[in-house]
Amino acid sequence: MGALYTYFDSKDTLLMMILGEVSSAVSSALGCPPASLADDPVRRLRWLLETHVYLTETMQPWFLFAYMEAKAFPKEGREKARRSELATEALISDALADVVQRKQASVPNVELTAALIKPLLQDWYVKRGKYRRRGVTPEQYVEAVTGFVEGAISLRRGMSR
Repeated sequence: MGALYTYFDSKDTLLMMILGEVSSAVSSALGCPPASLADDPVRRLRWLLETHVYLTETMQPWFLFAYMEAKAFPKEGREKARRSELATEALISDALADVVQRKQASVPNVELTAALIKPLLQDWYVKRGKYRRRGVTPEQYVEAVTGFVEGAISLRRGMSR
């Protein structure tokens, strides 16, 4: 630990650096969906769910650390963490709103539904051990979450795959 503080002047500085990296990774990975998904909100929603799970799989220790330490962040860090989570929810919400606008699904409250989806995505990195013990792969988790979400929003069958 002593050597760590050779590079960081305080625990708060370290926490903020990690939070910054996690927030940046989320923004970079989820903020620019492939152009081919622009006119297909169902596929864009699926892409968001899948990309989020794979991103957190790749960076699991960083995401878990940021999630678990959020309460210890200085006020600025807690606010940044909150904004990052809301930004992810907004991406999901936008895709859901597009799905509803195109009459491909029924979602009575888009923002609340996006807020409910976010913990499903967080569960993958927060409770990774539970899924590892059950032999659940990232692919299986993506499939399960996607199926659950599509069932919950009453996705019209026959939508693009």
